[in-house]
Amino acid sequence: MNNQVNAIQEIDEINLSELWKTLVKRKRTITITTLLITIATAIYVLTATPIYRGNVLIEVGEVMNDFQYSNTTQSPTVVALDNINNLKEIIMATIQNGKMNIIVPDGTTNLLKISIEGQNDAEIKLALDTVVEFILNRHQEKSKFYQNDGMKIRMTHIVGEIQIGNDPISPKKGLLIAVALITGLVLGVFLAFFKELITSRDEILKAARVE
Repeated sequence: MNNQVNAIQEIDEINLSELWKTLVKRKRTITITTLLITIATAIYVLTATPIYRGNVLIEVGEVMNDFQYSNTTQSPTVVALDNINNLKEIIMATIQNGKMNIIVPDGTTNLLKISIEGQNDAEIKLALDTVVEFILNRHQEKSKFYQNDGMKIRMTHIVGEIQIGNDPISPKKGLLIAVALITGLVLGVFLAFFKELITSRDEILKAARVE
């Protein structure tokens, strides 16, 4: 039993030794492959146009029956100026911007977070202003239907300010370089073993012809 275990250990050591010898022998292939892929990625990262993202948070207004000055105990009826999900679909259909994303933040029923990507601050701000103007104008018109019905209206408005990130969201330079380095290394190792396999096969065929 011990002899079998020792034999297996010796085989493993031999295999690891052969693998290491192959890596050392083909280190030039591994190095060149890794460098080429990393340099190509670095060139792309340095020449690619950076993409930035801007966000704006919109709180949809509400219409409320004003019972506070009456003797009734009935609770006020609150109606949103727009169903939040319907409004999301309307914006996407009306303002067809492929770089726009609209989400309803978790746990909210009257907020929309609108994000738009672009190459510079001016482009992003113009696009966000267009969306905001569309929403505000739409709700201004809708509010007119309630102005003469004794309703209290809380208009739709921006929460905070339009925010545009200072750091680009794409390309992610550090991540791409790291991935390129790892990819180049893995591909280099693969090529090293492949070349070693081809060389070994050719040597075996040559020896067979000599015999």
